Amino acid sequence: MTAPSDPYFWIAQSGHVAWGALGVLGARALFPRQPNAPILGAAAILGVAGIKEFGYDHAEWNETMRSSAIDFSFYLLGAAAAFVVLWAANPRGVKYAR
Repeated sequence: MTAPSDPYFWIAQSGHVAWGALGVLGARALFPRQPNAPILGAAAILGVAGIKEFGYDHAEWNETMRSSAIDFSFYLLGAAAAFVVLWAANPRGVKYAR
């Protein structure tokens, strides 16, 4: 397993965090009047990430970190961070125009 002190490990994981956050924030930006857009964006990005990590990334195991669960957890971290950002931007809830 690649040591956490390896800079390539952190570069790869920062990409996973960024994609996790992009799924949530991108859905919010694309569909600003839909209150459930961030949830659907998170479900979509985490679904695709799960398929990618657990279904298609087996060749990566021998070369780099050997753990799809670690990679997927960083996607989760990015999605969670995006929800915190959305909550911090409007802690009382969003009022949607009809």
